[in-house]
Formats: sequence, C-alpha cells, structure tokens
Amino acid sequence: MKQAIELTTEAQFSWAIAPSEQKAPFQENTLVSPEQLTSVNKEDRWKLGLITSADTPIDSVGELVKDVPVVAINFHAFTDGRGFTLARLLRERLDFTGKIIATGQFLPDQVHYFARCGFSGFVLPDQESVDTSRTSLNAFSEAYQISWDRPEPLFRRM
Repeated sequence: MKQAIELTTEAQFSWAIAPSEQKAPFQENTLVSPEQLTSVNKEDRWKLGLITSADTPIDSVGELVKDVPVVAINFHAFTDGRGFTLARLLRERLDFTGKIIATGQFLPDQVHYFARCGFSGFVLPDQESVDTSRTSLNAFSEAYQISWDRPEPLFRRM
C-alpha cells in the first residue's frame, strides 16, 4: 500500500487502481479510468473513484465526477502543470467537494501548490518521505494570490 499524506492527517492510501484492461464489476475503493467508470451503473459509482491523467480535459470528466467521492490526478512528469489546472477547475467550475488526490511524479516543492489548487491529498512517490512533504506543505505561511479556498488576495485580507 502506498503512503499518502492529507492536508489534515497522515494516512494510508486505501484505494486500489484497476488495471486498464479490467472490466466491471469493480471492488469498492477502486480507482478506475473514465472509460471504465462509464461502464458502471450510475447508482454504483459512489463506491468507486476516478483516476485520470493530468492532461485530461475538464469537459471529458465533468459528468463523471458528480458520481464519485474521490478523483486521483496522475502526473506523468513533475514538469507537467496541467494537473494543477484540472484540480482547480474541478473545485471552482464543477464545485467538486470530494477528495482530489495527486499521484505519480511530482517533487516535494510542489506539494504546497497542490494544496493551493484544491488537492486534498498526495500519494507519495516511493522515494519521498512524509517529513519532507509535510515540510514543503507548510513552507509558506501566507500567499499573495487568490486560490480555490481563499478568494481574496492578501492586500484585501489585511
């Protein structure tokens, strides 16, 4: 089981990832692709999660996220910033209130920005420690810019 951190607690990542060739039915707490999720009855989707890549257009998953409690965004490379945008759009445009988890390749320096964009948890890459990521999460005490959870810039908050 992979190690994960959440913004409020340290926890084990308790979701399995379905192989891309697997067909429904899926076990509870399984992350499935958009294609796999569309093959599941709508009333059964609440026990599954959606895993998608950072380059997924928001329009292609908009209807699907209404039915799931967790969305995992997989970063194939730490240099790809599209997952940040996808998380923010899920929160702001689609009003997604479930958990958004970052998986894949990212650097500890990016954890703070994940939180600002709406991610609620992070599956740590194998070589990373919880302490390093926790330190990065709290690297800044204040931010000038607005974020999904702070709609006013710093000068208006003072």
